[in-house]
Amino acid sequence: MSRSARATKKQKEFIINFLSEHKVLLGGKMNPLNLAKTNKLWEELTKAVNERGPPKTIKQWKESISEMKTNVRRRARDVRYGTTGTGGGSGVKPLSELEERLLALLSHLTVEGDALPEAGVPVSKELNIEQMPVFIMDDEHLEDNNENPLNDDMTGGDNIPTDRSNMKGVQSKTIIKRKMLNQSKGALELHDKTLRQLAQSNYRLAQAIQALAGALNRMTHKL
Repeated sequence: MSRSARATKKQKEFIINFLSEHKVLLGGKMNPLNLAKTNKLWEELTKAVNERGPPKTIKQWKESISEMKTNVRRRARDVRYGTTGTGGGSGVKPLSELEERLLALLSHLTVEGDALPEAGVPVSKELNIEQMPVFIMDDEHLEDNNENPLNDDMTGGDNIPTDRSNMKGVQSKTIIKRKMLNQSKGALELHDKTLRQLAQSNYRLAQAIQALAGALNRMTHKL
């Protein structure tokens, strides 16, 4: 089966303009009640884009748009680490205007809460700190004043020799595990906070890019 032709710049411009008005086509949380409306939008988009260049089917345009999103995320990472990472910079080409506009749309959806990966961040499962179980033993149970409940419950108070050094060792290991769990939880919370701050930064950048694009369009019309 022959590979479909690449989309032209004119087609990509129309696609991004259309997606900015109908963000539901970018993905994220799909409402089954709006499925018919979404399908109609795909038909409308396909018809309009095919009139502006090499034609494709709805399925092919969905794949093309998915590829565009993947590429712009990868390009954003390349630009970011190529200019701010170690090594004195590199010859990474800056994002084009169309790429910046698409990145802005993806960043906007991330901040709004749709299930899309954040721009500039590798695709991964989102960490949910609140749903991660952390089992921490009560200090009162760890320091039990050397009482052995088995003596009273099973022997009626008879003295049974116990290896208290082993019990202290178990308690020490439990305390260490508790501290490690707390440290892991703190690291995950910091990671989650960092991702949210990055999403907010991307959103502010998206707003600035949209405002700049609007200003450029108005200047073009005046000319």
